[in-house]
Amino acid sequence: QKKTKDFLSDFFKFAVAKNMAKLNPVWLITLKADKTIINEDEEEKEKIIVFNNDEIERFKKACTAKYKNGVNRFHQGIFFIFMLNTGIRLGEALATKYSDIDFETGVYHINKTVTAVKERDENGKSTGKKKRYIQTPKTNNSIRKMKLNPEVLNIIKELKAAEPEGYDGLIIHGPNGAIFGERSLDKRFYSI
Repeated sequence: QKKTKDFLSDFFKFAVAKNMAKLNPVWLITLKADKTIINEDEEEKEKIIVFNNDEIERFKKACTAKYKNGVNRFHQGIFFIFMLNTGIRLGEALATKYSDIDFETGVYHINKTVTAVKERDENGKSTGKKKRYIQTPKTNNSIRKMKLNPEVLNIIKELKAAEPEGYDGLIIHGPNGAIFGERSLDKRFYSI
């Protein structure tokens, strides 16, 4: 509705400027807020699960579990602790590189996000797959700095130490440094 109103308003502004109309009738239109009725089934899908303090501690413990040889049981578990402590958006977390964190001061520079775009064949039809890209956020307000707490900083240092020498790519990644997908994280979350 808003796009249509904006288009018509621009059209009538032009008409008024060219003396083809006396006034812009679109100025008199007020759009109503969309009040979509949600049925109970949809409402159930949208419920947000909130952990209590005990559940948070158990979740953190599961996320940082290690095998007998000292290797993290869930590499992505650290990622969930990172998100839990920072409150950043999923796309911002997935785009985070080690170089975004000043390990001396503990300052985290949030300046990019992951966007998923449907892949298309040569005819423009969707292949059913998504390609992920790292890009700057939509708004300048999304670019910000955050001081990390010592717990998160130590966990990220531990992750970096497990990476190959000189690696400065994504903190959470798939094989060969690939961008991790949301579905894979969902599966990992429920397995933890």
